[in-house]
Amino acid sequence: KVWIMISPRPPFPEYSPYFRSHERLPNTRCSLRCICERSNHEKSFCSLRFLGILSALVLLIFPHFAENTAAEACDGNSSDPTRWGRRRSAPSFVPSKYADRRSVDEEAEEGGSNKRPDRGRPIKGGTAETTAADLYDAYISIRDDYDRNAFHHSRKNSWKILKKIVDATDGEEIEIALLEHESDKTCPYVRMTAVMPGTIEEIWDFFSLENWDRTMPKMDPFYEGLTTGDRYAHRGIDMVLARKRSRRLLTFEKRDFAFVSVSDLPRADGVWTSGTVSVVSDKFPRARGYVRGFQDSISFYRRLDPRTDDGEPRSLITIVCRIDLNDSGEGGKGGGIPMWLYVKTIGATGLASILNMKRQLRTRS
Repeated sequence: KVWIMISPRPPFPEYSPYFRSHERLPNTRCSLRCICERSNHEKSFCSLRFLGILSALVLLIFPHFAENTAAEACDGNSSDPTRWGRRRSAPSFVPSKYADRRSVDEEAEEGGSNKRPDRGRPIKGGTAETTAADLYDAYISIRDDYDRNAFHHSRKNSWKILKKIVDATDGEEIEIALLEHESDKTCPYVRMTAVMPGTIEEIWDFFSLENWDRTMPKMDPFYEGLTTGDRYAHRGIDMVLARKRSRRLLTFEKRDFAFVSVSDLPRADGVWTSGTVSVVSDKFPRARGYVRGFQDSISFYRRLDPRTDDGEPRSLITIVCRIDLNDSGEGGKGGGIPMWLYVKTIGATGLASILNMKRQLRTRS
């Protein structure tokens, strides 16, 4: 007799009369076990071992199967492996909104189309004027959307606070929050808010592409390098096409991001804005050895009164972004990083980035 089951815990004690072939499931904390009654035939054990490995490979190729079945657990108190327990909720380490995420291909098939989520604005090319206009439109649409979701009173209670601390060095709060996207639930908004030491001009310069090779490695340990392309201007706004490269993340492949970097004009209310918006352009096609990621990010800068104790200048910065480390756009081939892992860690990684940036601003020359 042979059973194959997936469970988050061993269904049998060590003294069980059943033989177990145990394989780790990819992207989960569950295990796949091939179970049979003990036998004197070693070949049958080897066959079951091979079956377990083969099944794990199948689940690696089709990870949604593991996601959809990982909550089915065998009743650990039963001596009969064919007796299944009740349906269990997803493990607590997986946020519920993302635990049952299906692949983009499945959702498109169910909807009767092959439509994939928007992952970068296509830039048609042509003359420099038309390209500049396309880049400008891409930036403005993202900027206005992020501004509305980050600051409008109707969205105030929709954000989920992931991390909120008081920085012991200056007594200022840092907050990392998440908001589900209305039409693309697999790629939420993330908002990072902090009071930074320095003037708006100093922080603006810190984010300038010209300084990335100096500043980014101290904020992002996976930063590999930056390649800048053509420069454009439209309605007084300067824009640069660029490609950022990231090192390998654990066992995952390297990532790269094609985007337009925009230095916006100050608003009438004194708020400055800048951003990087993902684009699809022949100037920076997908590169061999890299997974094309997606990252739209808009930064809002507001001048504050200096500190009362030492007169240090201060600025309030709000960074709103959406990130997909997989190549989920049209023509993409995925990337293997589950969204729940990103959602689970973005609070801590976002907080670490803000703290690192504050340290760098304080030690600037």
